Parts: sequence; structure tokens; C-alpha cells
Amino acid sequence: MPNQPVEPVTEPPEIPPPTPGTPTEPPIEQPPGEPQQPDVPAPIRDPGAPPPPDELPGHTPDELPIRGPQPPQPGSPSAAAKIDLNPR
Repeated sequence: MPNQPVEPVTEPPEIPPPTPGTPTEPPIEQPPGEPQQPDVPAPIRDPGAPPPPDELPGHTPDELPIRGPQPPQPGSPSAAAKIDLNPR
């Protein structure tokens, strides 16, 4: 059996390392056309309903008034009648 000639082994060309900060592939660009919209649906309103108001709510006081009978104010005759200053 005759010897077959052996092909010389060639090494692949040396690839230089990528430069820092330089991408190895070009960035993927957005396809032309309409830009992508976020996946948030439009708010739902009943047909014919008035639009929501574009104003802020009114001012709410920090302390709401207490409902019911008001306690007697100090110095009023009803408050003095309930306090016995000379207990026996």
C-alpha cells in the first residue's frame, strides 16, 4: 500500500484581541418603521362618559371637626357647675 502524502498542517491566522471599549459586533439597530409602544393599554372609559377632571382635590384640614355634643368650654357657667371646688 503506497503512502499517501500528508498535507502540511497550517495554523489559523492569529486574531488580535478586541480593543477595550470596542464592540466585537455592530449593535443591532431598530427596524425602520413605527417605534415600539410600551405594553400598557389605554385607560378604559365607558362610551359617552365625561372625561375625568384635570384638577387636584380640595384642601382637607389636618384636624377634622368632631361631631356630636361639644364638651363644655373652661370658664363657661356649665363647666363651673359640674366642678365642685369644695368637696366634703
